[in-house]
Amino acid sequence: RDEFFIDQLVGCKAVDAADSGRLVGIVTEVYENGASYSLLRVRLAPEETDIADSKYRSVLVPFVSEIVPTVALAGGQLGLALPE
Repeated sequence: RDEFFIDQLVGCKAVDAADSGRLVGIVTEVYENGASYSLLRVRLAPEETDIADSKYRSVLVPFVSEIVPTVALAGGQLGLALPE
């Protein structure tokens, strides 16, 4: 329970838990840094300017319960509690 294989997290949709499941992006990589938590690389959902400029933006998200409170592998998504 509450443990996941890395390959299960890659490809999951990252959604904003506080904003009715608004798509934030897709998990593309998981980094294990030897600390007490891993980092998720989330490729952000493109905006019109990103598409026009052919840019892909991404962020690193700590895989801790305060920031990733829900993981629904069956639905293929992670709920994020985004900081302000």
